Parts: sequence; C-alpha cells; structure tokens
Amino acid sequence: MSKEEIREKILNILHCLLPSMNNRQASDKEILSAILSESKMAITFVSLIEDEFEIEFDDDEIDTDFFYSIDNIINCIEAHHI
Repeated sequence: MSKEEIREKILNILHCLLPSMNNRQASDKEILSAILSESKMAITFVSLIEDEFEIEFDDDEIDTDFFYSIDNIINCIEAHHI
C-alpha cells in the first residue's frame, strides 16, 4: 500500500470522527489537534487505525508525537507492515 493510500484512509477516519471539520478548510494539524484534545476521541481514532490496517500499536508508540502529523502516523503504520 502506498503512502498516499494510507494517507487517504487516515483522512477518511479523521473526517468520520470530526464531520464538522469537513465543511471548512482545516489543516491536518488542526484536525489532529482536535482529535488529541479529546481523550476518548484519540483512543477511538487509534482503535480505528488499528482495525483498518490490521495492526496493534504498542502503548509506547502512542504519545503526543504520534499525533504531530499525518506523516508520523503513516510511518508508525508502515513500521508494522515491514
């Protein structure tokens, strides 16, 4: 799976979790910050990623750096598929 395909799936998950962001031009950072600001939503986001990509993150992989950018998330996902 290419980085762009992974990115698209991540963005679809984000837009499902935050439909209010769909109507405006929010940056990836704004969307991730909104997810991170709500603990329950952050946990749901991580669970949806794990389900979508059939992986399981270690607890130490999920920190604030994980939510820094879509590229960080992509790198974490790719690390599980190597």
